[in-house]
Amino acid sequence: MCGSGTLLIEAAQIAANIAPQLHRKHWGFNAWKGHQQAMWKAVLDEAFRNVELGAVGENCNSSLQKMFFGFDLDHRVLTKAKQNAKNAGVDHLIQWQQGDVAALKKSDSGKNRHGGV
Repeated sequence: MCGSGTLLIEAAQIAANIAPQLHRKHWGFNAWKGHQQAMWKAVLDEAFRNVELGAVGENCNSSLQKMFFGFDLDHRVLTKAKQNAKNAGVDHLIQWQQGDVAALKKSDSGKNRHGGV
């Protein structure tokens, strides 16, 4: 059900204030004649500062630990999703489990403690 993990990864990045594709090495517009490298560098620097301010990664504040949960029946899909989350810098925020999401039981409290689905 989690597929390649895209929805979970994007949700975790939003929660951690990580700009999409932040660790990407190449952007097509770098070769554009109107590209302003200094402006782009300033935007990237700000995005990286935002991540540092949010203490993402190993220094992540405890309120962001394992906020998201992904399930899939196929272990190969989970392996790929885990790698994608690692590449996106949010593997520490997602717990993966092989199994059928339909078999999950509703919490006794009836409340959504983590704010997720």
